[in-house]
Amino acid sequence: MERLVALFKEQLRTEDGRAPVEKLLDDALQDCATGLPTTALNDFAARTFNPVDVKRILARVWHTINTSVERPHLVRKVASTMYPPAYDALQALTLLHHCLIHGSRAVVASCSDRRQLVTNLARHYNRCEFQQYAYSQDLDVGAGVRKVAATIAELLARPDDLEAARSAAAALQKKLSTRGLGMLSPKTGDNFVRPSVYSDTVGRDSPTSWELGGKGHTKYEPDADID
Repeated sequence: MERLVALFKEQLRTEDGRAPVEKLLDDALQDCATGLPTTALNDFAARTFNPVDVKRILARVWHTINTSVERPHLVRKVASTMYPPAYDALQALTLLHHCLIHGSRAVVASCSDRRQLVTNLARHYNRCEFQQYAYSQDLDVGAGVRKVAATIAELLARPDDLEAARSAAAALQKKLSTRGLGMLSPKTGDNFVRPSVYSDTVGRDSPTSWELGGKGHTKYEPDADID
């Protein structure tokens, strides 16, 4: 049985040694100079409910943070022999903050275990280097890291506020799912069949929500004078 499990895990890994979720995380972070899109943040938060994926995501995130602590001047990425690419702490902390509120309990436990690390980041990350040189007044690359780390540390220091934020996020996702949006929205089933012919006309039996503006939309004559 152990041999079969090991073989199954080996097949899940990509050719370069990374698991699929690790490759997705690397690809998402690689070219995001403006930050991770909300769809990617929601995707990884949803993946934290998978007991296998959450371990890989958290390992990647904490490794990125620990690597960036030693080299704060590298804003984009640094080489690593442990993992193929490792990226700056700001992106990792942004993802961690989103998963802390929208992800599984495993993320909360992992952050709680490393609360001191997050607090130290909020207080000291690149602060001495920034204050040491006069020419760096407009180049504080650690400001964003300290801000996000402080937000996470504050939530960890106030469990009631964290639970309230998680409950509000869960309620919002449930509300969005009823509209086909958000992390909990149902996906298209395997038995879905697209129509053979599409038409640009709308029949009389079509739902009113298909009309411009949805139900209750007021229609005017083309030549009507509207204030």
